Amino acid sequence: MQPVSTVEAFLAAPLGRYFVGRRYVAWCWDASLCGTCLWGKLGREDLLAVTCFFTWKPCDVGLACPFDMISDCARIESIDTDGYAVVADRFRGHLNELTPMLRRHAFVHGGGFLGAVMAGIFPLAVPEQPWRAFERLDEAFAWLDNPSAGAALEEVRELVARIVGSSPALDALRAYLRGCRGAATLQQAARALGRSERSLQRDLGESGSSFRAEQGHARLEAARTLLIESDRKLEAIASDVGCSSLAQFSRLFRRLTGEAPSEFRARHRT
Repeated sequence: MQPVSTVEAFLAAPLGRYFVGRRYVAWCWDASLCGTCLWGKLGREDLLAVTCFFTWKPCDVGLACPFDMISDCARIESIDTDGYAVVADRFRGHLNELTPMLRRHAFVHGGGFLGAVMAGIFPLAVPEQPWRAFERLDEAFAWLDNPSAGAALEEVRELVARIVGSSPALDALRAYLRGCRGAATLQQAARALGRSERSLQRDLGESGSSFRAEQGHARLEAARTLLIESDRKLEAIASDVGCSSLAQFSRLFRRLTGEAPSEFRARHRT
């Protein structure tokens, strides 16, 4: 599978491709099989980002109807209160919309209390969906009984291990962007890391990411902290994270979180 640098590019032409978000990867092996993997500590913004795959019209862009899907949540460490609110408010309707398009849906969890809670959501939210819960990824792929599953399993395992494990270039860039709140150009970042722009972009592409995506996430993380912990005006925060205007900052924030900066600040201060 080949990486794409934006979620829009993946949704428009998913076959044989994958996209890496902040704490998830979405992949599509072929017309009959696709999936997602989520990891880490998930909040509202992370789960809102994933909803685009539930409102998607996959059969309009090359997937067969019905198709098989894997939802690998075994690496999720926790979901905060706001994250659970998103699940309760939005996931049920979205999952029900997907049900007529699915042949089989395998859900993988990590066991324990969190796994039991996540697995328990499905029968309540989508009682008619052809799904089953598993603690092992290989068992989930086997249950699909899909001719593509054997080859897909190994590549998906390698892909997830590489992305979740990250890469030296990606780790270095994230540390640099975190330190400057995302207020750096590609040229500045490459120079700071002792790389050429082309080689840095190539390494990021091999990790399924891009400078634009990493810069956006760094700006978002810094902005969220400033919105909650400071009384700085939105224009000042926009400048602090390297946005050229409040309008650009607001578009970035809404694209990544689903709400305006002012709404985020008000919600977290209430």
